[in-house]
Amino acid sequence: TIRICLVAYNLSREAVEQGLEISRSQGVRVWGDQLLAQGVAVSLEIGELESAERLLKEMESSSARSRRLGRCLYHSLSAWSCMLRDDTMSAYEHQRMALSASQEVGSPFFEVLCRLGWAQVLAATGDIRKSDAQLRRVSGTLSGMNSRLLEFMTHLTSAQVALETGRPGQGLDALRAALELGRQHGLTHVLWWRPRSMARLCAWALAEGVEVDYVRHLVRVRRLAPAGELVDAAAWPWPFKLFALGKFRLLKEDQPQPLGGKAQSRPLELLKVLVALGGKDVRAEQLAETLWPHVDGDYAYASFTSTLHRLRRLLGLDEAVVLQDGRVSLNPSYFWLDTWIFERTLGKVDAALAGSSKPTTDQQLNELAQQLLGLYQGPFLEDESDRACYVAFREHLRSRFLRHTSKLVRRWEETEQWDKIADYYERAIDVDDLCEGLYRQLMLFYQKRGHASEAVDVYDRCRRTFSALLNANPSAETTAIYQSIKGS
Repeated sequence: TIRICLVAYNLSREAVEQGLEISRSQGVRVWGDQLLAQGVAVSLEIGELESAERLLKEMESSSARSRRLGRCLYHSLSAWSCMLRDDTMSAYEHQRMALSASQEVGSPFFEVLCRLGWAQVLAATGDIRKSDAQLRRVSGTLSGMNSRLLEFMTHLTSAQVALETGRPGQGLDALRAALELGRQHGLTHVLWWRPRSMARLCAWALAEGVEVDYVRHLVRVRRLAPAGELVDAAAWPWPFKLFALGKFRLLKEDQPQPLGGKAQSRPLELLKVLVALGGKDVRAEQLAETLWPHVDGDYAYASFTSTLHRLRRLLGLDEAVVLQDGRVSLNPSYFWLDTWIFERTLGKVDAALAGSSKPTTDQQLNELAQQLLGLYQGPFLEDESDRACYVAFREHLRSRFLRHTSKLVRRWEETEQWDKIADYYERAIDVDDLCEGLYRQLMLFYQKRGHASEAVDVYDRCRRTFSALLNANPSAETTAIYQSIKGS
């Protein structure tokens, strides 16, 4: 479906170019302004702003501007381009003139289109009252037009304005109505398409459970990148989901990918090392040195570039792994990575416990704690070799999880949520039974509560686990806590 969509845009663009070439060579000017407008609209739809700007300059210098419809199209498309460039004030001037020209044209269709664009521009400038007034006026005009496309655009714009002006409660019905129409009629594009705004609307719809299948299809077809805090990381249809906490898993469009086979081993190892080194802005030389430590530097780098090519081919999407200025990154628009989400969630826990200006309720804190536990499905790459970068990142994440568990427990102790504390520790140990700090914290918790026998049981569990899996005993620090409890 994505390929069909891209082919359709390319065919449209080719048709525009062919028509314009005939117009220029033969001197046929009758449809020139419409062809130019179509070319600008296609370019703006797919984010080719430079191409759109070139065609807009041609529109500006053509005879199209001497006609009312030509002026209307030129100014409205210019405003759309300005909004995509975050030039709100220029968009304001252009769309104001577009609306005036549309009223001179006398076509309700073009007037509705211009009022919808004007509502978006007004909302972006902060004039909510006038933006809402334009939407009400459109709704009145629309009732007798019987245009599903304009209905779709109107509901979509109403939802978008409500969301962007901090009034999501007022826009939810409009969002539902827009997406229902979109699903029924297979709509995947509109004039004034703005990817960031559409991504926010899609994230909102996924969070609310509105037309989920259609929204996921829309995201994939239009290759929307996730946006802001409204993104539900689990629900967003990421091209790739990568799980490295616990067992390593790679999902492509939610389908597990086979990870066996000799041909895949080196590209996958590059992927794992990249994740272990943070997944963003990792020096290519560092990756080469890590994977080929005993070979000449030039040969190691050549092996790296070859393996990177194989990894991209394995993923089926070159732009998923970016090499720029000698640094390698997983593209955050294409990858959901559990270690990234885990570390961001740790940051949210810190902010919640710090008592920021917006107070955190017990329920919100409990939800963050459950998210942490849901993400931490075990130590980093638990089944992989003890490569130095794996071990370092594994201990880094384990240490942070342990520290934040301790912070959460202190908050729960203040409110005497004893059962919650014990349950959280037990579940944490279940997913990482080699994290000795968790055993110690749970022993100390039981000791503080006067439950010596439970604390001893925790130590015995630790000793048995370490003996079976590591052929070792608990550390002197853990043993000292155990002896202290026995002695008391």
